[in-house]
Amino acid sequence: MAPPVQAPCACLGWLPFWPTYRAPDFEKSVGVILAIFTVFTGFTIGKAVEAVAEHISLPTATPRSSFFAALGRFFDSAWSTVEFWALIALLSLLLRYLIGSAIHLNDTYVKRVGTPAPPPTPLPARFQTSKSTILLFKDLVFLVIFGIVILTIARTVNPPMLPGMVTRPEFDFAGFTFGSEIFLLCGFMWVVIDIPCRLVAGKLAQADRQREWPGASAYILWPTLDVSQFAITLWISCWSLSLIWQMRWLAFAYVAFLFADVAGYIRSLRTREA
Repeated sequence: MAPPVQAPCACLGWLPFWPTYRAPDFEKSVGVILAIFTVFTGFTIGKAVEAVAEHISLPTATPRSSFFAALGRFFDSAWSTVEFWALIALLSLLLRYLIGSAIHLNDTYVKRVGTPAPPPTPLPARFQTSKSTILLFKDLVFLVIFGIVILTIARTVNPPMLPGMVTRPEFDFAGFTFGSEIFLLCGFMWVVIDIPCRLVAGKLAQADRQREWPGASAYILWPTLDVSQFAITLWISCWSLSLIWQMRWLAFAYVAFLFADVAGYIRSLRTREA
């Protein structure tokens, strides 16, 4: 059984986020939260894949001698399809947030990366997981907001057929970039709101402040990438290039941001001192 977590004052002991009998176990809750965001992500990617499939088809059965010719036509079709590059950009954006959210939630509420094995007794505060139900709920709210925004982005890649329409509407580049910008702003706002919440939670935790407050260095990578990606998206959307080249450069940029995010997370976790 986990050790008791006493409230900072008697008047808070009855609140659900200040359990006086045992520390909460958030492992299953984190799993459900990530599953919800994964559903949003899967639905969005599915819509984008449908749009790509309508414009790109696999080569039909051909003699072995013409295999490479058919493969070349397939790649040429993908290279010249706007929806294909929209799918690449969307995948990069969603994977950045899905991977980041999974690392953050598991490291914050389930098990700290770098925790010694076997863990010492008592466990140092920097290796203790957060015990705040309110902060977990705050993260859940933001992930639901992210999910709603990506559903609107999916409609720009694969617009619905409305009554009376003969053909499906074309890809909405302005709507795609606007939705991506809103998505990135939501990520930045999560940081803006999380910092004061964590500071208050750390102050209430008193001696175990590091359990709730990860330090200012934890808030450098993600907001920097969010602001930079927002600026790049806004900049590319103002270019006077053809739509296909705008979408290609946007996809290349989003893949680069995904790599930078993953590399930054891995580096920060590796350098955490035991």
